[in-house]
Amino acid sequence: KETACHPAYDFPLAWHITQSPNRWTNNITQMEYTAKILMPHIRRTKKRLGLPDSQKALCIFDVFRAQMGEDFINDLKKKIICIVFVPPSCTDRLQPMDLTVQKIVKDKLKERFQKSYANQISKQLENGNTDQTLTPVDLRLSFLKPLSAEWLVQVHADIKSDKILIYKGFEKSGIAEAVGYKFSSCEQ
Repeated sequence: KETACHPAYDFPLAWHITQSPNRWTNNITQMEYTAKILMPHIRRTKKRLGLPDSQKALCIFDVFRAQMGEDFINDLKKKIICIVFVPPSCTDRLQPMDLTVQKIVKDKLKERFQKSYANQISKQLENGNTDQTLTPVDLRLSFLKPLSAEWLVQVHADIKSDKILIYKGFEKSGIAEAVGYKFSSCEQ
């Protein structure tokens, strides 16, 4: 029953698709995220940068109950991950991914939805329908879920290799300047 909320779409194997009984992120889903997404990413990054396993990592979270649970915080500390919480109502200024990546993802998903909607109307008009005979655009979740999942995977593929986009979030948030980091010309 719980997986019925998932779209009928084959996500890439590296993606971790899950939910809690009430569909909200909780301590369990945060721990799963750490084990299946965050830690593999940190290990790959340390290896790519030639850093020792003992190198600390930094996670920047907004103030959300599931990310502030004692078990979750202690688990990250055991994994030598430093945690910084962005104060409430400040993520749009201080959270690097909100400043660049999240906005672009939202904009691209919205653009894909609008194109899909327009294409459905255009097809009807091309088939001779008039504004009086148009049928409503299909907005059922059973139709939109797989489409939006596909769009999300496409958007992820579009932006995942854009390191400049990620760097810009750290510049815009002031983090790069605060730690004295200047991006090299090959990074810009």
